[in-house]
Amino acid sequence: MTSIFAGDGQQGARRMSTAAAIVALLGGIRQWRENRRAWRQLAAMSERELQDIGLCRSDLAHHDRLTKGRSYWPP
Repeated sequence: MTSIFAGDGQQGARRMSTAAAIVALLGGIRQWRENRRAWRQLAAMSERELQDIGLCRSDLAHHDRLTKGRSYWPP
């Protein structure tokens, strides 16, 4: 049985790069889900709760536009 990491020459390198791409894709999806969950939690907070942690809705909207290029908040 051949492992995706086994092999010689170009075919082995191609398999390794495919595996690395899949790992990177799954890592990106995981990070996106964590970020989305955090945004939902922040969106659910009251003004008072946001103030307690040193934030306000305009801070969140400004950060979102800078990092995502979006013109709205919450996501």
